[in-house]
Amino acid sequence: MIEITFCCTPATIVFGLAISFLSTLAKNTGAQITAVDMLPQFLEKLMKKAMENNLIDRITAKEMLMDNLTFAENSL
Repeated sequence: MIEITFCCTPATIVFGLAISFLSTLAKNTGAQITAVDMLPQFLEKLMKKAMENNLIDRITAKEMLMDNLTFAENSL
């Protein structure tokens, strides 16, 4: 997990962690969370759980390989 703070707003990038952990992280922090996984079915489950827990506005799912991240420069 990489934590980044900019403009006084915490952001967290999470690579391949359990869905329940991400939901707990979102519920207990003010962070905007970006979850990265190469398997779309895990990201779909994550977003379903986020919707069920009213966290959809705090979690973003990105399908990509962890050794080839495609974030735009200065996007985090």
